Amino acid sequence: MSKTLLVADDSATMRRVVEMTFAGEDVRVVGVPSGEAALAKARELHPDVVLADAVMTGMSGYDLCRAIKGDAGLRTTPVIVMASQHAPFDEALGRDVGADDHCIKPFETQALIDKVKAASARSSMAPTTKIPAAVPAPPPAIMSAPPPPIRPVAPASGPPRPAAIPAAILTPPPSPAVLTSDAPKPAPKTLPLMPAAEPTAATLDLAIDAVDRAAATALSKAQGLGLTPEQSAAVVKLTREVVERVVWEVVPDLAETLIKEEIQRLTKA
Repeated sequence: MSKTLLVADDSATMRRVVEMTFAGEDVRVVGVPSGEAALAKARELHPDVVLADAVMTGMSGYDLCRAIKGDAGLRTTPVIVMASQHAPFDEALGRDVGADDHCIKPFETQALIDKVKAASARSSMAPTTKIPAAVPAPPPAIMSAPPPPIRPVAPASGPPRPAAIPAAILTPPPSPAVLTSDAPKPAPKTLPLMPAAEPTAATLDLAIDAVDRAAATALSKAQGLGLTPEQSAAVVKLTREVVERVVWEVVPDLAETLIKEEIQRLTKA
């Protein structure tokens, strides 16, 4: 059965990378740009796993995890927090909000796939406590008079009747064999696989790291200028958008290469 992965990240590049990571898996990826949108979408879809970026404008990944764990209908949903090398995962805060796991960007694709599958498996294997229904006591037995004795029935006189003979079952004659041509059928044509370019995953990780590094640098400079948190967040968001536009001039080619590699892998399997 297909699993649903909800991805909350204000970076369109990061959401696209996660989609490509799970392109060959039986996982439906749904991406949203903020923690508030993720919480609303989680209540709508009830996803199997939530992947939340630790640093987002407005509701952060930690805040989103706290809200999910505090929701009666979502509290069993696993939440994986995505941190980065420039903004490491806060272990104490992660335990406080109930995060199930975390990963560091840029991540290895197979490592993220394994984390999501493990979190989903733990959630599905979690025991559910149910109160057994009370078994009603049997009604008291009602005393009644004993049944009258059964008298033996006298055998009928005369010889036994012969058993009825079943009517003969008519079977239709076998249908004549259909003549087929002895000529062999042509084998279906297979399209040649497109060769995959190397490297792909390493280049993709460098692109993600470049966006995060630029955002961290912009945040540091904004704080050094004495800007308010709202102004700093606006500067970081603008920096991400500009860098992502440059990165995405290269990423579509990488995405096409990854898809070709995945098709080749699935065909050989």
